[in-house]
Amino acid sequence: MIAARPATCRYAMGNSSLAYHLRTPDADAFDGVVAALRKSRLSVYVSPWAAGWMTVVDESSAGYDDRRAREVAAELSKHVGLPCLLTALHDGYALLLVVAERGRPTFEYETEAGAVVRAVGDGARLGAVSAADAASAERLSAVLELDRVGQPAGAYDRVLSEYRRLADVAKCLGLGDRVSLDFNAVRDAVADSVSSVRRLPPMIRARLEDARTFVRIGG
Repeated sequence: MIAARPATCRYAMGNSSLAYHLRTPDADAFDGVVAALRKSRLSVYVSPWAAGWMTVVDESSAGYDDRRAREVAAELSKHVGLPCLLTALHDGYALLLVVAERGRPTFEYETEAGAVVRAVGDGARLGAVSAADAASAERLSAVLELDRVGQPAGAYDRVLSEYRRLADVAKCLGLGDRVSLDFNAVRDAVADSVSSVRRLPPMIRARLEDARTFVRIGG
């Protein structure tokens, strides 16, 4: 069991996002996932299947509490029976990745300002969960910089370093642009709240149509 770090609470400001990504090669898995989520106590939106992934955004972790986000990742992997990848970006400055399988975390990874500050568990699980090909797995290894834990910033040493790193992780895993979303962004998009949508970062506004395909469960 991977021990969780103390809770933090960093609210979304600009380049922030928090989402959970369920991995399955089954393009028809959506109905089963929805049915499983309805039996849970979670209040979420879930996306249709695309390229091996379904993305979930959760209301209880909308305040960017890392501890709660870890708990939700574990709950999702247990209830749905699929590997879950948590991606949490704080202000483009700090990144948290967690792989949860069968209700337990198998890999955790944290960065701040271009430096890898923590990597616990089996780093290979991230590539294994995504079923990445050899070339993608090699690129992912370069992006994660697992050989630089505790060292000064390496390749990602500029402004919005972790925003760029998350975008590169998404490319390697085939996640697409849904890593840029969080619960509030999807809620506003689905509700088509013009005033709220105008407050979203341009990157998220550009993904508005995709966000509107998410389905509400619970709440």
